[in-house]
Amino acid sequence: MRESKPILPPGTLERSFKKKGPKQYTIWVDLEYCIGCHACTMACKAENNTPVGLDFNRVIEVEEGEFTNPKKKPNLGTYFVAMPCMH
Repeated sequence: MRESKPILPPGTLERSFKKKGPKQYTIWVDLEYCIGCHACTMACKAENNTPVGLDFNRVIEVEEGEFTNPKKKPNLGTYFVAMPCMH
């Protein structure tokens, strides 16, 4: 697995913590490594105390390809897309 590096200019995070008032946080999801575990959905749900049935962050499963001939190997694939609310 590759090592992640900060994408913020030096000192940005330190200045942000020194600001007064409420803090806003985000969830960073690298779609290259998404396995569809819904951990980001559960973290968002726990942090925002949303009721059952309301999810600000969703993960959808996308299936692509086709299976037309049962005698041949199917050409199918699945990937996951995290869909945060962006607010």
